[in-house]
Amino acid sequence: MLNLQQQLTISEQEAAPYLGEFYTKDVPTISRVIITHQDEQLIFFVDKEKLLLNHLNGTTFELLDRRKVKCILIVVMGINHEKVHFDAPGNSTGWISSGFTVFGFHPRGKAYFYRKQL
Repeated sequence: MLNLQQQLTISEQEAAPYLGEFYTKDVPTISRVIITHQDEQLIFFVDKEKLLLNHLNGTTFELLDRRKVKCILIVVMGINHEKVHFDAPGNSTGWISSGFTVFGFHPRGKAYFYRKQL
């Protein structure tokens, strides 16, 4: 488990492929996620909740819930240390990730979040 001192920072250039607004139809209680870069960290916004997104390796990240709530709530919500698997950025997508998969947001398992196509 990471503590605050062990969190990895990520530069704006490294974070760029993963920033933006993502949508899903797989989780009825979530329609949009916004990922931003602030203070050398990726911030994962779901509605009004703010979570940290820590880079593990490759295109895999980990959600870190640092809100001041009771530990039992974090366990029940099941989001702390949840893995986020981004699609690899590529030339055909302008070097941005087209979406990501999370397995613990819904009891059925896999939920895919995609960028809105313009």
